[in-house]
Amino acid sequence: MPSQAELNPVADRRRAERAAVYKPAHIFLLDAGAVKCFVHNLSETGAKIEVHTPLPAIFDLMFDDDQSHRRCHVVWRRGIMVGVRFQ
Repeated sequence: MPSQAELNPVADRRRAERAAVYKPAHIFLLDAGAVKCFVHNLSETGAKIEVHTPLPAIFDLMFDDDQSHRRCHVVWRRGIMVGVRFQ
C-alpha cells in the first residue's frame, strides 16, 4: 500500500498538520477591495482556499468568524483552489 507521502507529495512538504474546515473568509486586495472565499483546510503555517477571483502572489486573509488576519503567500494554484503559506 502506498504511503501518504506517495499519495500526496505536497503533504510531505508541509511543516504542520492541516485540519479539514469550511470557514468563510475574505481576501483583501490592494486595488480591488475584499473578495469572498472559503478556507477548506488550515494549519498554523498555511491553508487551502477556494476563491473565484485571480489573486496576487501575496495578500491578506481575514477569517469571518473571529476577524483574525493572516498575510498569505501563494504556494500553488489549481483552478479555483489556492494553497498558501502564512507569513
